[in-house]
Amino acid sequence: MIINKIACALAALAASLLPRLGHAASFECAKAARFVEQAICANATLSQLDDALSENYRSMRAANIGDGARKDLQATRKK
Repeated sequence: MIINKIACALAALAASLLPRLGHAASFECAKAARFVEQAICANATLSQLDDALSENYRSMRAANIGDGARKDLQATRKK
């Protein structure tokens, strides 16, 4: 979907602009159980991308993007 492409592009752009700080994922790394969660917590770049994507997702949900687009966005959250 176009929303996914926009979200990914914005997340990548935002992550490239972020200063290289410590690892801070959009979830608690101490509770990371799945491989992908552990990989995000172990890598500063992945962690920053995860943060940027999470913030972008929250912003898009809060924006007036219409019910159909909002449902599409929510449907892609856990894919």
